[in-house]
Amino acid sequence: MREFPTGGVVVAICKGTDKGGPKRPLDEPVKIKRDFGIPGDAEAEKQSLLQVKMLPEEGIIAEGGGYAPGANGENILTRGVDTASIEHGTILRIGDAGLQLTWRADKFQKYRRESGDTKMTDIFATYGVFLTVLKSGCVKIGDRISIIIEDGVD
Repeated sequence: MREFPTGGVVVAICKGTDKGGPKRPLDEPVKIKRDFGIPGDAEAEKQSLLQVKMLPEEGIIAEGGGYAPGANGENILTRGVDTASIEHGTILRIGDAGLQLTWRADKFQKYRRESGDTKMTDIFATYGVFLTVLKSGCVKIGDRISIIIEDGVD
């Protein structure tokens, strides 16, 4: 296994009770649970590909800023992570947790609009990604974000 720093960090961790709605920022570290997400968050669900929502702060700034952490429904707000360049299936280490990119929000938004669900903000739909939790771990503000490459068998 090899680990490559993205240069990104966690700016905020948020949770909420309304699936797809805004979330409130948390001050304390959060234990993210394997195959579940953040306990107490509406997105957390076993066997879901959409357990954690991650959004880069740069996307908010590009759209004019002025949004509080969690306002776009994200669980993890980052700085310095180019979500557009992270491929589907990529494994990220955030704090002690291991998460895998499962959906790009722009692709998921098309499906949601067709089904009549329009809660997702345009900012999250443009810049956000969905993750599933492969390894439980603690995540806190300031944690660095790395890409994990599993070495294959020759």
